[in-house]
Amino acid sequence: EKYGKPAIVAAVLDGEARGSGRSVAGIHIAQAFIDARNEGLIAKGGGHAMAGGFTVDVAQIEAFRDFLYAHIAGQMESDAPNVQTTIDGLVSVRGASVDLVNRVQGQVGPFGQGFDEPLFCFKNVRIHTADVVGDSHVRLMIADWEGGNRMKAMAFRALDSEMGQAFLKQGKAAFDLVGTLKVDTWGGREKVELHVKDAKISNQ
Repeated sequence: EKYGKPAIVAAVLDGEARGSGRSVAGIHIAQAFIDARNEGLIAKGGGHAMAGGFTVDVAQIEAFRDFLYAHIAGQMESDAPNVQTTIDGLVSVRGASVDLVNRVQGQVGPFGQGFDEPLFCFKNVRIHTADVVGDSHVRLMIADWEGGNRMKAMAFRALDSEMGQAFLKQGKAAFDLVGTLKVDTWGGREKVELHVKDAKISNQ
């Protein structure tokens, strides 16, 4: 975030490096891993636009690094849209229950490297309130456009992003939100909240 570039970290054990990458808007990090895998540079690689994982032989690390530099530079220079996000499910605010989240965590998880948490899309969401928490987070209270229950949503480290500013300045618009679902137990009461990964103004 400081430099506006993807970041990748790997740990080496028994001649093999396993790593994880996190990206920035406009750079499809998993596509770089997938293309490296197809080129035979790494043993495993995948994920989604903003995050991914890989496994690479230690002897191939330098070649893999050079490939990533070239691949990401090519994405940055391209005018073509290069961010694609795979949505695992469509959910309404009213349908995002504690039971749903617990079932996903218990029956589909555990989640980790190479097996990211499912991403859910909330279409035509109304933002009732949007404020800044801490130095850089944006907190929302959202509901389905037609009304009903409200749910907390957090866009972490989004204050200076286009998305965060849109939440704060265009809150009367309908938004499509994409993120992961969590159970918040603060105050001793279980509530579902959305951790927002991406958003756009809805066409309704």
